[in-house]
Amino acid sequence: MNTSGLRFLAQIFVAFLWMISLSDRQAVNASPPSLETLAIQGDAVAQYTLGEQYAGMEGIENHKVAVKWFRKSAEQGYAKGQCALGDMYDQGKGVRQDYKKAAKWYKKAAEQGDSMAQNNLGTLYLDGDGVAQDFKESFKWYKKAAEQGLDLAQVSLGAMYLKGKGVEQDINEAIKWTRKAAEKDNVFAQRNLGVIYHRGFGVTTQDYEEAAKWYGKAAKQGDVIAIKNLELIKNINGTKAGNNNLAKMYESDAERGNVHAQRNLALMYIAGDGVQKDYAQAAEWFRKAAEQGDAKSQLDLGWLYLDGQGVPQDERKAAKWFKKAAEQGLQAATKALEFIPDNVKN
Repeated sequence: MNTSGLRFLAQIFVAFLWMISLSDRQAVNASPPSLETLAIQGDAVAQYTLGEQYAGMEGIENHKVAVKWFRKSAEQGYAKGQCALGDMYDQGKGVRQDYKKAAKWYKKAAEQGDSMAQNNLGTLYLDGDGVAQDFKESFKWYKKAAEQGLDLAQVSLGAMYLKGKGVEQDINEAIKWTRKAAEKDNVFAQRNLGVIYHRGFGVTTQDYEEAAKWYGKAAKQGDVIAIKNLELIKNINGTKAGNNNLAKMYESDAERGNVHAQRNLALMYIAGDGVQKDYAQAAEWFRKAAEQGDAKSQLDLGWLYLDGQGVPQDERKAAKWFKKAAEQGLQAATKALEFIPDNVKN
């Protein structure tokens, strides 16, 4: 082959390589369509997802726009979009509150098996919002959602079995479903399970240790009723072992920074409840909770400094913690400052 022929083939080869390179560059530069583009094109999942972003993403929150996209998704029959639209009507976000429309969209999603929609529809039937009050219908929808593992529905189903609403009372079933939710760390289920064992529902005798266990778990999450109920059973015979276990549980969570556990552990050291009485330990745990802004712990730590219990007596430090608690609106702390000499607190 002559020189001109070779040169021609070389030019073709270079052009071929350039075309491959161009194709590769285009592939790299090509990007998938944006979420909004997909939503505009009619993708129901993208419409729902975009609605979720507008419903709650910091910086772009716009409930009216969220409703627009949820509606588009819902009208295409997407269950999550239907449930989300129902929730907006239920809460009156982006639209005027309308329980009937909430029920309408919840039902469409619930009939497709959406567990959250089933749960929410059950609540509407329980309360008679947007639908005629019907405990049997409420029970039916809660049960469908509970069987799919939704803890919110499990705790509600347990309560219906406990009270005999919409179903014949069955304490064993109440315990079964409440426990399922409690084991998923549902605070209401933990408290309710504590109540069942505290009062002895469906069990041979009251079980204070078991009650303390579940109240303790709910108390760790800051549930006020559980905290109060836990206090009620502390002095009942048979709770010593339960309180020992409770102290260990509080200590584990307190060391991880849980402010409720830190305060409760301090109170147990003050009372010698489940642990040996130790004001120094109490002061240490009150301090940890106080430094996280817990007003009651700030007040209690102030009293320890004022009385010199567990710490060296120090009116200035007492005043410091009383002031911090008072600044959060704790009236007891404002009164405590009256015990501090003016030349110290000013």
